[in-house]
Amino acid sequence: MAEPAAILLELGTMYWKVGFAGEYVPRKIVPKNMLRRTAEPEKVEKALRNVFINILLCTPRGRKVVLCEKVTEQTKFRALVVSILLEKLQVDSVQFVPALVQPVYACCRDNELSGLMVDVGYSETCVLPVYHGHPLVHAMSVADVGTRTVHECLAALAGEKELVQWQSPAPEDAILDHVDAHRQAEDMDDVVVRSCSLHPDDEGHRVMVGQFARTSELLMGICWGWMFVMSCLA
Repeated sequence: MAEPAAILLELGTMYWKVGFAGEYVPRKIVPKNMLRRTAEPEKVEKALRNVFINILLCTPRGRKVVLCEKVTEQTKFRALVVSILLEKLQVDSVQFVPALVQPVYACCRDNELSGLMVDVGYSETCVLPVYHGHPLVHAMSVADVGTRTVHECLAALAGEKELVQWQSPAPEDAILDHVDAHRQAEDMDDVVVRSCSLHPDDEGHRVMVGQFARTSELLMGICWGWMFVMSCLA
């Protein structure tokens, strides 16, 4: 009997990506308003159970889990997730993969790729140099700017141009700080996701079946090929 595929979890600030090793796209990208990032053990356990049972339709017991984490992830939250996976959900094992390094593995079969990998997150942007397929983690740089800045700029622009009307007034220098700030942040995120994303539909499938001419062709769709190489880790 074949061993079940490992579960992949990427727990981001705004979204959780969940799926199985060997598949070129996540089974589900869960937005923040459904699974809120929190340090409360009960809520984290409930969210993880929901991922396994209601989204992935599998039981966590005995499963191998690959946790794709940010290099700058808080140790407290990481330890909480691992303890819940091992003690409460009783998974077989948990393996860590740096979220910024995994795209390098997916597109460096020929070990000829050199350049910069740029990961723009919600609260920070990481830049990782790659030389001949080898990520230089010690030279990684992190900037305290990300899509949150885009949200704030969009909110300010929308308010100035009167494209939207907020439910409560706010000073110009604190548009996202009033009582309706949470709703505004979600609205701005919806605008960014719908209008500022790039998703070539055929790239992920080409990565999956290995039909590409050169490594550079993968770069456009690499964000959707995040699971392709994870099957070897299981």
